[in-house]
Amino acid sequence: MHVAEGEIDTESLREYNVVAVGAPGASIWRSEWTRWLTHRGVARAVLWFDGDDAGDRGGAGLRDKLRAAGLEVFRLQEHGGHDVNDLHLSDLLSHTIREAEA
Repeated sequence: MHVAEGEIDTESLREYNVVAVGAPGASIWRSEWTRWLTHRGVARAVLWFDGDDAGDRGGAGLRDKLRAAGLEVFRLQEHGGHDVNDLHLSDLLSHTIREAEA
């Protein structure tokens, strides 16, 4: 499962047929969303949070919450500070997705 910061980044991932959910903001994540993931058998999460201060804090916090729930978690640092939609618009997202799923 991929978790993106924001709706636009989530939709950009879905353009590549990636199963993704979105956090409505860098610091917004509810415990029931973690339960939703675990009850559906999600064992691995790839986090796509922006490379700014808010994304760094939010991504680290969510990583810790998901790991505490037993998920294997990877956080991708966007290339050069770009977010998912920037990568989509520059045609670099498919390469980055392949790296994340390897």
